[in-house]
Amino acid sequence: MKRKWLAFGIILLFIGVAVAPSINTSVVKASDDTDLVEVTAKACGIKGYGNSTAKLPVYRKHFFPIYIMNNDDLKGIQGKLRGVISGSGTQDNPYIISGWDVQSRRLISRIFETYDGIHLENIDKYVIIKNNYIHDIYDRAITLENCKNVTVEDNIITGSDCGVHCFAYPDYSVCVIRNNTVFENTFGITVAYSYDIIMNNIVSKSYRGIICNSANALVVYNTVFSNDFIGIDLIGADKSLITYNTIYGNGESGIGVGVPYHYNNPASIISNNEIYSNGRNGISCWIPMNTTILNNRIYWNYWDGIHISDSNPTIINNTIFENGIYGINITGDLGLTIDHNNISKNNIGIRSYLTDSRIITNNNFTQNSLFGIKCQSSHPQIHDNNFVGNGCAVFGDGWMGLVNATWNWWGAANGPSGNGPGAGDPVSENVDYEPWLTSPNPDAG
Repeated sequence: MKRKWLAFGIILLFIGVAVAPSINTSVVKASDDTDLVEVTAKACGIKGYGNSTAKLPVYRKHFFPIYIMNNDDLKGIQGKLRGVISGSGTQDNPYIISGWDVQSRRLISRIFETYDGIHLENIDKYVIIKNNYIHDIYDRAITLENCKNVTVEDNIITGSDCGVHCFAYPDYSVCVIRNNTVFENTFGITVAYSYDIIMNNIVSKSYRGIICNSANALVVYNTVFSNDFIGIDLIGADKSLITYNTIYGNGESGIGVGVPYHYNNPASIISNNEIYSNGRNGISCWIPMNTTILNNRIYWNYWDGIHISDSNPTIINNTIFENGIYGINITGDLGLTIDHNNISKNNIGIRSYLTDSRIITNNNFTQNSLFGIKCQSSHPQIHDNNFVGNGCAVFGDGWMGLVNATWNWWGAANGPSGNGPGAGDPVSENVDYEPWLTSPNPDAG
């Protein structure tokens, strides 16, 4: 009987081996310029499982830095030696640099006098740098200097001083940086004096994520997170548009605006971004630039939703809620406008400190636990706002006289409570609250 069971067990073992899943690999062509490995896991008829296939890129080792100084370096055998695998440099048939594993080697880098992984300079032919793995570079993984018509896409970039650097001076560049995964670099993506498009990248775990330095850049649809200092840093950005990005979990601020080189440049626009859970502030503005902050959702930041210091942005149509201390924190005597925002569930909706030239109109202040607006050594113009459910609607410390807060809805037709006569949100002393609105402002927020 034991021999029968032993024989039966051996048969089952062989059956199990026969139907166990297996993995087959083969090299296929994804297009004319990129090899992929096609990996198929075969389920061999096991109930509940089917075959599954994935195509993974094959990276070829490139033992030298890819260093291209002009258009001629892209041609023929010179181009092949420098990583060009196809193309003629036209818009319809661009040069392709693709499929390379590029890692810095100190001795070879010294011979070629560059510590970059891929370096293009003075290029106006159409070039696409894509599907490369660029890592552990001493300086910049990819540098585009005085280049036009270059696209950097679908690369994995890590372990470098800077992931992608675009620089153009005294001329300008128009390059596209899109769909890259850029992580664990000192700086993720930097553009300077250029008109570049930075689109749909994942930028994380660097010191600064994206830097626009005196650049007119379009930064759109990126996910920027877990950078040690600032997610997106505008350093004197002339007229950049920062829009539809998701920015979270950065150590200091989600977006920083500071250090301008030209005070009279056109302003940047920060619009339609999701900015949350940053270590201090959602947006920090430290210098006098006419930045417009428009239609953003700013929440769960540890200190302030928006922090303004000696700056004069226009803040319109934002939703600012559940930040650790202030929805908007303003210091410094520069004129700015705060209009049509929804500011709720912060400790303090707006703190206004050391100024008398602010206009705060047509906003909704809802359920801010301590104050809707706190005025310290400050008396801004506060009109046509709705205050509902705040610990104190408006507080004035009296250092600059009465705070002008007429024509607001205080949450009750008979006016504010506290230092006022009614049943609405309370106001403190040193606040001029009448006349008031007897119904909510329907155009607020």
